[in-house]
Amino acid sequence: MLAGLTVSLGGEPEFPDLPEGESEVFFISDGVQVDDAPPEATLISVFEPAHNVGITAFQVEALPSEPTRYQAFVQVKNASSVAKQITLRLSGSNEGGIRDTLTLQAGETRGRSIDLGSFERGPVRAVVTADSDAFSADDYAYGFLPIRTQTRVLLLTRGNVYLENVLAGEPRLSLDVVHPDQYDPQTSADVYIFDRFAPPEPPDGPALLFLPPDVEWLSRTLAIVEAPEVSGWNPAHPVLRFVALEDLRIDRAARIAMPAQGGSTATSSDGEVGREPAAEVVVGNRSLPLVLVSEQPERMVRVSFALEDSNFPLHPGFPIFLSNTLGWLMDEQVALVRAPGRIEVPLAMATVTDLEGSDVVAWQLSDRTVFTADQPGLYTVTRGDRRLRVAVNLASVARTSVNDSRLASDEIAAAASTVLVNAEPGPREELWIFLLLLALLLVIAEWVTYHRRLTV
Repeated sequence: MLAGLTVSLGGEPEFPDLPEGESEVFFISDGVQVDDAPPEATLISVFEPAHNVGITAFQVEALPSEPTRYQAFVQVKNASSVAKQITLRLSGSNEGGIRDTLTLQAGETRGRSIDLGSFERGPVRAVVTADSDAFSADDYAYGFLPIRTQTRVLLLTRGNVYLENVLAGEPRLSLDVVHPDQYDPQTSADVYIFDRFAPPEPPDGPALLFLPPDVEWLSRTLAIVEAPEVSGWNPAHPVLRFVALEDLRIDRAARIAMPAQGGSTATSSDGEVGREPAAEVVVGNRSLPLVLVSEQPERMVRVSFALEDSNFPLHPGFPIFLSNTLGWLMDEQVALVRAPGRIEVPLAMATVTDLEGSDVVAWQLSDRTVFTADQPGLYTVTRGDRRLRVAVNLASVARTSVNDSRLASDEIAAAASTVLVNAEPGPREELWIFLLLLALLLVIAEWVTYHRRLTV
């Protein structure tokens, strides 16, 4: 019966709440990753030592110093009681991949960072193999490598050495610099960057704007603020990943009207309504937003100050900000990482597909989409043009450590004796009593014969 049970990979195991009563409780367990059983339960151990190696951590991430380069961090543990030779393979959407062999001693954990420069955009799969592996669910893990192909960027500026130098140094970009007077709305690009300029109509793609003038499709400028204070920023947003703004100084910035909460229009202090969608403040606050991001109908990042009016382009985080912003505007991010079980994604009214493109049953809540993933895999959550990828990985030291039983040897022995306490004694169980009596009789006989001088 036990051999037919499946392993639950979602949630944390815990002893169930039982109704009060006089019934006897038997707790059958291997003692691995379980909470202590109640004292009234009879423990029955089914623990058997097993060989196992597994991936305990896996993450595809950009290098902080070079955001256009990505690496995979893999951590592998040998949970066996003997040394193991392990084969680690990384594969992507293109042919080839990376293969490595390593030897881990019993209980040893080792991490490796692997450069993904030879990989193309798409899923990344890590697999470990070894002989006599008892638990297969921790042998593989998934990630997603964002865009690595050329991105066409159209920069509209009257001259900005900071922007042009940083963008020209990005190997993944195909940069075209155009004077605003020569702007043609029919010119196509993957990303548009407007420096102190904005066209009369919104572009046909995502855009980054630095201190744009008032146009109909943007919320209007209410005032110019001298030496504004940077009240805070959101480091959790993708455009600010690895970007520190502690020393950011701004000489002047535009106070712009914030889009109305829960709506798709922007309202100024005098009641004027614009067409800019609801936005999120990632630098500053709602009374003085310094950097705004929005996602409908196209993704947009709006910076309310000019680079020349700040020390931002001199910051080491400025190139990282540009790289992050381009990646976010292109909707190219590393995958969200989740454990198997119930998965919640912050994207409402979305559909979910697995790595093979098959639909996954999902439930819609007011502000998110929920689905269940029982096994590791890579899932894509889609709503219109918006996509989020979710890497579901076991990646757990506790689950890989199949020999770390919480039932100590003395508890197991006590459990075994408890199981037998009510059993009827058999011939073998009465034998020790007979031998004890025989030994006692021999001692008495020796004592009597000695004192009667029969054995002296």
